[in-house]
Amino acid sequence: MRISDSMLQSNFLSNLNNSKEKMQKLQTEVASNNKVNNPSDSPSGAAKIMRFKANVSQTKDFIKNVDNSSAFLQESIRGLEYIFDETTKVLVNLAEVKNPRNDSNLNTYADQIDASLNIILESANTEFNGQFVFGGTDDSKPPYGYTADKSAIELKVNDVSGNRKVKISKNITQKINVAGSELFGNVDGTDIFNKLIEIRDNLRNGIKPTDEDVKAIEDFSTSVRNHLSEAGNVSNKLDASGEILSNQVLTLEGLISKESDVDIAAAMIDLQNYDYSLQLSYKMSSMFLTKSILDYI
Repeated sequence: MRISDSMLQSNFLSNLNNSKEKMQKLQTEVASNNKVNNPSDSPSGAAKIMRFKANVSQTKDFIKNVDNSSAFLQESIRGLEYIFDETTKVLVNLAEVKNPRNDSNLNTYADQIDASLNIILESANTEFNGQFVFGGTDDSKPPYGYTADKSAIELKVNDVSGNRKVKISKNITQKINVAGSELFGNVDGTDIFNKLIEIRDNLRNGIKPTDEDVKAIEDFSTSVRNHLSEAGNVSNKLDASGEILSNQVLTLEGLISKESDVDIAAAMIDLQNYDYSLQLSYKMSSMFLTKSILDYI
């Protein structure tokens, strides 16, 4: 087969352009530190990267849920601790009231119980980021408050039994709140608020609390302690989930890096080789691309 000069020139220019394109592609990879700048660079690699990035985005959303839920739960725990501390103070006061030597101080004990009552009420209306932690899912206003005549405490919203749930992984939804209905029960006159009001008013009238009164406070204190324990367990679970999710993000980002990152040292060597080849090609082209028919006469 006869090989003409034009065929040689055409093949040479085609190879030269291919080399320049490869060099340009490698320069782009080095500049962006990314081997896959277009899906055509590596269809399978591009698909993996897209999938990994989608998983990273979703996992980071779960981490945000965990972080926000942990903060909400910590505020709930703080409120429970205040309530438990004040309930403990009330029980100490009730024990002291039984001592006949304190009969002349019943009004003082009534004032102390009133102070504890107000702290418990304030804690029952604990708010975090516009959400009432013991108000179920109704954040329209503080869930508990005094009646108009200040003689009792009542529910100020329609319902405090709602559960706040958040998604902390693809398959796990976690309840993060202690509903007011769980903690305080029905606010119907037999609840902790109105029981304390009854004890306070009786003390001011010279009437000491009964054993049933004391037991009601003890039962409530036990309930608060149990809810504290449960909240602590959920908090630990959220912490563990957050750590697992963070590790998942690191793993996914490592896989993305493996698919996309450029080995700079190796790429620079390849660039030098491409540059050398191009310079050599330019010298060779000067030897025959300028030939004309006169060179063969």
